[in-house]
Amino acid sequence: MIGLIVAFTNNRVIGNNGMIPWRIKGEQQRFKELTTGNVVVMGRRSYEEIGRPLPNRDTIVVSNTKKFEADNLITVGSLKAAIDTAKERFPGKNIYISGGAGLYKEAMDLVEVMYITKIDAVIEGDTLFPEFDENEFDCELYRHVSKEETGSYSFDYLTYTRKTAKLDSLFNFFREIDKEKMIGRQTYLTGAVRKENDAEHAWHMSVMTLLLAGYANEKIDVLKTISMLLIHDLVEIYAGDTYAYDEEAKKSQNDREKAAADKLYSLLPKEHAEYLRGLWEEFELWESPEAKFAHTMDNIQPLMLNAANNGKSWVENGIALSQVLKRNERCAEGSDELWNYAYENFIKPNVEKGNLKNE
Repeated sequence: MIGLIVAFTNNRVIGNNGMIPWRIKGEQQRFKELTTGNVVVMGRRSYEEIGRPLPNRDTIVVSNTKKFEADNLITVGSLKAAIDTAKERFPGKNIYISGGAGLYKEAMDLVEVMYITKIDAVIEGDTLFPEFDENEFDCELYRHVSKEETGSYSFDYLTYTRKTAKLDSLFNFFREIDKEKMIGRQTYLTGAVRKENDAEHAWHMSVMTLLLAGYANEKIDVLKTISMLLIHDLVEIYAGDTYAYDEEAKKSQNDREKAAADKLYSLLPKEHAEYLRGLWEEFELWESPEAKFAHTMDNIQPLMLNAANNGKSWVENGIALSQVLKRNERCAEGSDELWNYAYENFIKPNVEKGNLKNE
């Protein structure tokens, strides 16, 4: 998420002589809550006013005249470079543009959300927050803080969300997950004309679930299970496919996929990110009836295709029966009947044919 965070007065003042012209108790609390653990982008003058990187944040300074160096601090030459650097170096973190006036003006068409502290006062200053079209945003009052609480001026915490921001984020996500079609797997399509990709794998399992749900050991929510299957390999867009029998690659699989999930789901609006990430994590936990059946589908689909191709992938990789049984040792948790069917019809015949080594 690219946000803008600012405090200004009724007359839009944000500074005077290079300084913030007010001291209001609690006024910067929201700034701290939002930016901690995330990325703050600011101009040279704003950084010089502070004089140091903000703690517990990654700071990017936009400057063409000076290069600042410190821990958790990067200097770049443009706002575009700052945003690109933040996305590349700190995937999954929110980006907050925090001034000054020139950077705010340049960022106005880029930001999805503006977090504005509106101070109920007219204060003299020489630097103003730029005008913007409020019709482009939905405004929500997050909190009102009275002058009795501050001992000086009252203020409102306001959240301005661009009306197209949610759809922009969703369609950016849709374009990104198109890359799943380029993630190759080791399983051949029926007829062995080529190997399948992740998207084809997800589609195939989803159709299977639609028709095989009645064989689950426990009653399942079919839509939830299909949703799990459609999204569970999206992390491989960044993490890559880990072959089921590649023991070395499996050692780093969890870490790679968690980092990929952080990056991928940061593209979505919060509620959608939490929903899809929750489905992915539920699948990984392998505890719910839906997760167990989804894993059964994830196991049986490649067994079926391997058997349909006379064990071609197994033969090419020298796979043994013991490896297949280890890989599928929890398959029956989702469906005893489907596992028994798969063993008798997909695995056992390929042992007899010598396609699976029986060590």
